[in-house]
This record gives sequence, C-alpha cells and structure tokens, in this order.
Amino acid sequence: MINDDDCEISLPSPKGVGGKRGDNARRHEAQAQPPLVPIVHIIRGISKLVRSLKEPTISPLVVQSFDLLFEECMDLFPAHHQINAFGSIDPHEIPPVIYLQNARLMLHRHNLSLKNTASARSHAIDKCVEIAKQSTRYLARCMPNVSGEAIHARTGHDRWRGPLTSAASAFLCTHIWRCSLFLSFRAEYEDASVCAQASAAIGAARPVNIACGRYLEFFLQRLLNRLQDEPDSLETDEEMLALASGDLQGSADNSWIWKDVGSGGQEEQNRQFSPINPTPVTAHEDDLYVWSNWDGVLDMLRRLLEGRRQEQHHQHQHQYPQQEARIPLKLPAQVQQQPVHLASPVSPGTSETPQSGSSRIRIADIM
Repeated sequence: MINDDDCEISLPSPKGVGGKRGDNARRHEAQAQPPLVPIVHIIRGISKLVRSLKEPTISPLVVQSFDLLFEECMDLFPAHHQINAFGSIDPHEIPPVIYLQNARLMLHRHNLSLKNTASARSHAIDKCVEIAKQSTRYLARCMPNVSGEAIHARTGHDRWRGPLTSAASAFLCTHIWRCSLFLSFRAEYEDASVCAQASAAIGAARPVNIACGRYLEFFLQRLLNRLQDEPDSLETDEEMLALASGDLQGSADNSWIWKDVGSGGQEEQNRQFSPINPTPVTAHEDDLYVWSNWDGVLDMLRRLLEGRRQEQHHQHQHQYPQQEARIPLKLPAQVQQQPVHLASPVSPGTSETPQSGSSRIRIADIM
C-alpha cells in the first residue's frame, strides 16, 4: 500500500482525464476502458481502510469520514455505473464498482464485533444489508429477466450467463457470497435469490465459488431450523450473527468466536475450521460437507421466501379481519333511547295539539 504522505504527485481528477464531453461520449469511453480516476481513488481509500481495520472497532466519526470518501468515489463513475441507474450493463464493467462496494461492506462489517454496543452492531447490520442490496442491483442489471420473486432454473434464453461467467473473478464470487449471507440474515430473500442465481451461473468456473455455495447452503439450513424453532430475536443470536459475518471470523485479529480458545487450541481450531467450509476440513475432499449444489441453495431460498409470505399473510389477516358483508345499522343514541311515535295524518279541519320534542319524532329526523 502507498502512503499519501510519501507522495508529492497529485491524484488525477475528472477534469484532467475526461474534460467536457457529452453523456454519450463518456458512456462509450467508459465501455472501452476501465474508469481510471475512480479506481485510483478507491485504492487510495482502501489503503487507509486496511489500517483502520487493524483496530478492534472503528469510531462513528471515522466511519462517517470513510462513507463520505466512498461516496465521492462513487460520484466519479459514469452515469450508467451509478447505483440508481437503469438499463442493462456489461458484467465486465462492474468490477471497479464491486471493489468499492466490497470496501464499504468491510468497513461496516468490522463493527459487528462484541466490543461494540448493541445499537452500533444493529446499525452495522443495516449498512451491510443496504450495501448488499445495492450490489444486487448491479447483478440484476447484468442478468436480464431474472427476478427474486420467481426463482427459476436455467433456460435457453439466459444469454447473460456466458458474459457473467467470463467476467467473474474470485473476488466477485466472495462478494456475492457475503451479500447473500447478510440478505438472508435480514429476510431479504428476493435479493438473496438474485445473488444465488448469479453464483449458480458462475458455477465451478471459480473453485472458491463452490466453497461459497457449500457455506451458503449450510447457513440457510441453520437459518431455516432457527426460524422454525424460534422466529424472533434473530439478531441477538450470536451464533447466527457469527455465521452471517462469514470470513470475518477467519481473521485472528477481527474474529470474536476464537477469543475464548487458548493459544494452542486456537491454532488447531483455525486449521480445522474454515469460514468457507463450516465443517471440519480434512485432507480428503470426499470428507467435506456434502451439499446439494446450487439447486439446493435456490430451493432453500424458495422455501424461506414462501414461509415469509405465509407469515405476512397471517399477520395481515390478524391485523385486518374479514368484515361481515352486512353491517348492522347503528342509530344515534338519542333515537335508540327514545320510543318512536309516528304521527297520524291530520285531517283537514282538525287541530293538532303540539307535542313535546321528547315524545314525538318525525321520520325525517330519523333519516
């Protein structure tokens, strides 16, 4: 990593590289070559972030400064690379944006440590889920006609699979995996399904992707069992939170699940337990956790999504019970307390004796 204090050359700026050009020209140039200026500033921010991640916790002020820095980096990207942009995007264009999103995820995931307060940890989860949802938007733009609402299998019209597989790196696979964990943890199953379908398309093209799928299926199975036994207070479950943090527990400096293990036992546990493989790792590949491939992952996400919809339906029925088709007419209290006397027709030539308002009421008054 390069320290800014050791350099006397100023960083490139958008004016020096791009000048004033139209949106179409900037779009074609961005598609032709990687956006150099954002990449330089992202690497500069990551070098500072790596030093901050060595601390047990990151203060809110430092987190805010990093958020502002990464927002400025995001603004340097072309318009069609922005988070709220629409339209399809080539998978080969998203790696610089994914690097930025992953840096933001590492920043906020670091504050899941037990050394932080409960409110700070909850805020960290909120930010991680927000970043994961934003990353899912980029994946969805690379995968036309793919929706988390309808989890489908491979079809002959999925032309996006080839470009996504060729553009996928080990870094992209692990970032998608981290996003899937946090989205599933927060019951954002539609977005998690989009991530899982992207990982399924990559398949065995990257070996780390298989390990990520094995871990994700294990996590979803534990999540499914946990929701069936005790659906509430998931965020206070330290085991599920540790599993959702993924490879954060693979670092002796940042993990908290190894703190109670002795020095000798910790080394042995770290050797046998891998964050990518949730079961003990042996020398033989056949002894690894047997998983159901990506079809099993998608099937479990489908079950979780259906369970959430059923729960929302029951809550809606409990909150808004079905009303009867015929609603009884409620008369005013004054009418209910007083007997109704209909006045007989008055013949001509007869005089009507005035009655008090309390003993006689007209039909018009009732209406």
